Amino acid sequence: MGRTIELRRDGRLVRTAEVEAVSADSSLLWLRFHGNDGRQIIAQWDGYDVNVLE
Repeated sequence: MGRTIELRRDGRLVRTAEVEAVSADSSLLWLRFHGNDGRQIIAQWDGYDVNVLE
């Protein structure tokens, strides 16, 4: 948690976010977006590729 990730779909960058929480089975990510974009839950089945940025 606290890591910055990028969400991609079909190889294209959708957005970056900070991981606030992860479900026990890692199928759900609770993300906080930068700026005024708020938060969102992303599910494994939503079709995103998640890449950790270092």
